Amino acid sequence: MPRQKLPFCDPDLQAPLELVQAVQQADVGTVRTLLAKDPGLVWADHLIHWGCRVPGYQGHGGVIAPEDAKSAERVAIIQIFLWHGADPSMRNKRKVTPLHMSSRFGLADVARALLEGGADPNATDQVRETPLYRAVNLGYPDVAKVLLAHGADPTIARPTRRSIAQRFGERRRSFLFCSSTVPALRRGTKRGGRPSNMHEIRKLGGIWESGGPSILIFGTSVTLLPAQLRKGSGK
Repeated sequence: MPRQKLPFCDPDLQAPLELVQAVQQADVGTVRTLLAKDPGLVWADHLIHWGCRVPGYQGHGGVIAPEDAKSAERVAIIQIFLWHGADPSMRNKRKVTPLHMSSRFGLADVARALLEGGADPNATDQVRETPLYRAVNLGYPDVAKVLLAHGADPTIARPTRRSIAQRFGERRRSFLFCSSTVPALRRGTKRGGRPSNMHEIRKLGGIWESGGPSILIFGTSVTLLPAQLRKGSGK
């Protein structure tokens, strides 16, 4: 069954500067007031996307200070947009959705609000990247957890044929992405808990990364692996 085409922002609809700045700075009161006067502005070009990124940061990974992220305020703004009829999966001209943007900036709560509002977890942008691919590539496990819990597919590959699971290993992001539990993982692998080859990794449904403090991502939880399992001691 073909995937449903996602709508685009209106490139000819430009929001007033006051509204753009309020969305960027997560000024909930001003956004609420201005959109109440003209709800159709939720479709303005790139406007909802501004609510899913953090000013002053490039979106290339790394820690974003909570006082800059303003996560709760951005969630409130997304909810206002959705209340006024915005599509949570609307794309800009590069086919980037708000979910892509929130994944790029590590905004897990914003991603959750979008997904609960009906956003497509497997939307692809112009270069065929999904929100999960961005979260993995930039090292945001909290966002990856939210996406996986809402149906994100880690097997979707880019034109280069690199799937999200493969990207874990390429970028050495210290993730262990697996659908099994830790005991099952240890029973199902050789050399004391470390998969011996890609066949075993495929059986486990994920990928093992041994460098640094590994993270185990399940559909609904994230937990640090025991140190001895990370090292493959099997004890």
